[in-house]
Amino acid sequence: MFGRSLAERGRRMDECLTVLLRAWTEEEFEYDGRTVRVTPKPSTAGGPFLFYGGGSPAAARRAARFGLGFFAQTWAEGLGDTYRDECVRLGKEPGLCVLPRRGSATTIFVAEDVDQAWQAIGPFMLHDARMYASWLDDAPAASKSTALTVDALRAEAGPYRVLTPEQAVEYARAHGALALHPLCGGCPPEPRVGDAPPPRRASAAGAAIARPSWSGHATGELEHEAQLLLEDAVGAAGQELPAKFLLEGRCLPTENRPIQERRRVREADE
Repeated sequence: MFGRSLAERGRRMDECLTVLLRAWTEEEFEYDGRTVRVTPKPSTAGGPFLFYGGGSPAAARRAARFGLGFFAQTWAEGLGDTYRDECVRLGKEPGLCVLPRRGSATTIFVAEDVDQAWQAIGPFMLHDARMYASWLDDAPAASKSTALTVDALRAEAGPYRVLTPEQAVEYARAHGALALHPLCGGCPPEPRVGDAPPPRRASAAGAAIARPSWSGHATGELEHEAQLLLEDAVGAAGQELPAKFLLEGRCLPTENRPIQERRRVREADE
C-alpha cells in the first residue's frame, strides 16, 4: 500500500511514533539526515492526547511501550489485559483502554426524525463504510460493515446508526457512551435536512465533538443540550457525569471502568 510493504509496518510505525512524540518536545533532533525542530510547543505537556489503535496483541503492547492509550478495533479477548500487563511490566501507568462491546455502534447520529436524518446523512456514512471495508479486506473490525446501499446499512443496525434522543439515552445506559462522529464520511459541519435546520438534539450531539457554530443556535447552548442528554443516561445509573471529558471528545469509553478513574486519567493528561 502506497509503495510500502505490510511486512515492515511494525518497524515503520515505531519510527513514526518516535518522531511524532519527539517533535512535540520543541527540541532539536536528527531525522533522516536533517535537523528537525517543530514549533510552537504543544500547550499540553507531552503533546496532545494520543491513542494507538489496533486489533492484535502486538498493537496493544506497542501502545503500552510508547505510553499511549489503546483503542482496540475488535472484540478479541485479552487485548485489554495484554495492554495493561505490558504497561505494568514496563513500569508505566496504563492509559485509557477502549474495548468495543459486541453489538455496539461505532458511529452514531442523534435526530428526532430518524428517516430524514438517514436521507441526509446516510450517503456519507455509506461512503465511510465502503472505504473502510475496502481497506480492511477480510480483517475483522468492530466498525466494519459490508452494506452496499444506505438502506442495507440502516437495516444492519450495526456500527452505523441514527437514534432518537430516547434511544440514545437507552443506548448510553447500556454501553456507557455515544460514539459520535459528526464529520463521518465527509459530512458537512452544517448538514441540512431539506431547507430546515437540523433537529436541535441532532445538532447538540454533533457539536459535542466538532463544536461548529450551527446557524441559528449558539454553540454553548448546543453543548448544554448535549450535556443534559448525557446526564440523563449516566445520572440514571447513580454516577456523576464527567461532562468535560465526554464533550471535549477526548475519548468515548466503551469499557466498563469507574468514571472516577477515567476522570483521573483525563486530568493527568491535562
